[in-house]
Amino acid sequence: MAIATLILCICLILISLASSNEDLFSPSVITSFIWTLCLSLYLILPHKLPELSFLFYITLSIWISGMCLSSLSIQSCKFSTSTLNNSGKIMRNVYLIISIITLPSLITFAQDAIAAGVTGNWAKDLRLAALGKTGNNEIYGGIQVLIWQISYLLELMCFNKKNWYRTIIVALIYLVFCFISMSKWNFLNFFIMTIVVLYFKKTIKMKHIMIGIGTFLLLSIGIQTLRHNTCDSDNFLVLYLVGNMSSFDTLEPGSSAHFGENTFRMGYAIAEKMGYSSIEPISPILPWIEKPIMTNTYTGMYPFFLDFGIAGVAIFSLLIGSIYGWLYKKAKMGTTFYILLYAYFVTVIVTQYVGDMFYTNMTKHLKFGFLLALPFICTKYSVFLQSKEKDDEK
Repeated sequence: MAIATLILCICLILISLASSNEDLFSPSVITSFIWTLCLSLYLILPHKLPELSFLFYITLSIWISGMCLSSLSIQSCKFSTSTLNNSGKIMRNVYLIISIITLPSLITFAQDAIAAGVTGNWAKDLRLAALGKTGNNEIYGGIQVLIWQISYLLELMCFNKKNWYRTIIVALIYLVFCFISMSKWNFLNFFIMTIVVLYFKKTIKMKHIMIGIGTFLLLSIGIQTLRHNTCDSDNFLVLYLVGNMSSFDTLEPGSSAHFGENTFRMGYAIAEKMGYSSIEPISPILPWIEKPIMTNTYTGMYPFFLDFGIAGVAIFSLLIGSIYGWLYKKAKMGTTFYILLYAYFVTVIVTQYVGDMFYTNMTKHLKFGFLLALPFICTKYSVFLQSKEKDDEK
């Protein structure tokens, strides 16, 4: 069954490439490729993980097929052209200033996290603090993190020889955050956003992307080594690219205590906070298991499978695939706002083999979308009376 699923993935890669004009950043290409990689490594790498079940392969086949076919269907449709192309110099200045002003709070966070650490490993203490496990989690999910991300995207999109220092400043701020949070996810997000924006600007080639992937892999192994004192490439790949499939196989379909409590976590959180429900929302940090591998990630199918079984996986693969296909289509039409928004979501698409980063982080996505759209909307409607002025970089 593993070979059959792998063949399905390869076929979907070929179909996706042909339908997307060989665009590697099409959501269907990313989805089929990432699962091809995971399944291939499961078959090739030496490990002690148990055989994956027939139910897993069926569920995965439905997920990949739904994601790919729905995204391809949507991106083949015609949509109206958006006018959200100019972010405006004034709003970019506002975001840049906020980024610089909030940087000291990040340094203070790091100092407090290390001072309060109990593990004896500064890197692990930083990671635990970033996850909120030492009572010092105000930075990790703060609004300033979104500002750092957005300011970097805006400056990268407007990068030229005259304003290069602006891009460097916000890039360094965000990289400092990535390092202090000791998060491979944040480094991956920085890397992918950079690659996607430059790709849409047509300023990089495939060799640059491959060099970047190799650099990121070495960086990830380095971070893992700092946090756990030892790590090798085989164990790293098994843990982060293969083990999630085995952990998914421990789940019982439709076993959630409440209707859609994982899929509709945001709704439960709002209802509980407003006093309309006594049901506490599920924690976004999932429970750890020790067997067949110590992990708390169960692939992106987790919430839908746990809440609604295979039917839920099928329905939500079509829905999410359609959303990704729409974002990709709008970005391909050349609208700056959608290029940056899609660049942000590509990380979410890539990491579907780890866990659900779409519904689980919906609140964050909505905040990001609003804060990203704000400069474009303000400029479009002349909020600062500068919509007809030319930015310095033009």
